Amino acid sequence: MATQGERVKELRKYLGLTQGEFADNIGVKGGVVSAWENGGAPIPPGRTLIICDAYHVNERWLKSGEGPMFMDEDGSVVGKTPRDHAEEYLFSIYERLPPDLQKRTIELCRSFLRRYDVRYGAVSEIDDSFLSPRDTESIYSADDDF
Repeated sequence: MATQGERVKELRKYLGLTQGEFADNIGVKGGVVSAWENGGAPIPPGRTLIICDAYHVNERWLKSGEGPMFMDEDGSVVGKTPRDHAEEYLFSIYERLPPDLQKRTIELCRSFLRRYDVRYGAVSEIDDSFLSPRDTESIYSADDDF
């Protein structure tokens, strides 16, 4: 079972933060986070609460590894996996793009998947059921070599 420091490292990497960035957000120096992650220093209970508050982390998960990693902003436990959170994050970025860049993003993803499938195989189709028929038609007719 992972230690609390290892869970801090898992959380930090999941969030895509450096030790310095993670440390700045919770009011400590990067070296302190490094010591926690490597088992060189215990995480003070008060700092555990700050981490949980800053990143909406389930305190039980951070302390013991039990339960889901994250909590909703209202404090209720979120039963989502890290993959669910990553998908939501990526979709939130996608939603903020103007329509022409949304279309381009989907075209690039399709092109990438086709190239990946040729090289490595076993890539399933993209679920594009959320697209309107007009968007789907223009994407399927787009030139793959952009």
